[in-house]
Amino acid sequence: MKACSLTKKGGVMFPYYEVTIIILIFIILTLIMRIYTLIEELSKDSLTGLLSERGFREKRKRRATKGTLVLLDLDEFKQINDTLGHDAGDFALQKFGEFLKEHLRKNDFAARLHGDEFVVFLNGADESAAFLVIEHILKDLKNEIFWYKGNKIMIRASYGVCEISGTLEEAIKCADKRMYRNKAKKR
Repeated sequence: MKACSLTKKGGVMFPYYEVTIIILIFIILTLIMRIYTLIEELSKDSLTGLLSERGFREKRKRRATKGTLVLLDLDEFKQINDTLGHDAGDFALQKFGEFLKEHLRKNDFAARLHGDEFVVFLNGADESAAFLVIEHILKDLKNEIFWYKGNKIMIRASYGVCEISGTLEEAIKCADKRMYRNKAKKR
């Protein structure tokens, strides 16, 4: 019985099973690339371009260095949505994300947790250094005016700072309590 084969230019013969293996390898590589792309997409917040909560947690796991966590919550964000619409709110979130990226140090990173809550990891910073960094960022933010369809949008944020000494969850809870205390003082 003669084996089935395909002819290639130059008269080289390839058995069907070799062609099938090549096709399967191509399909598997394509699937691996697609899975990698999907994982990347899950790690980023599509609106702000910052890390997503999942991406933040994964990056923090990979970088088990000392540092401080800062939680930020936009002040009066609901008012932007209610008066100018959700597109304006999305615009404010995008601009805040861009602003954070531009103002963080090279080894720091930020994520949008959900809604108008953000988290920043300040690599190697203790709490006192983190206060200085975040106060400087928010001072610069006060000088920024964002325009959306002829409407002036001022973005302000409350924050809570907590040095990571235990688990990430403990630091998030600690920073969250401090952020809400900070927010309450502004009212």
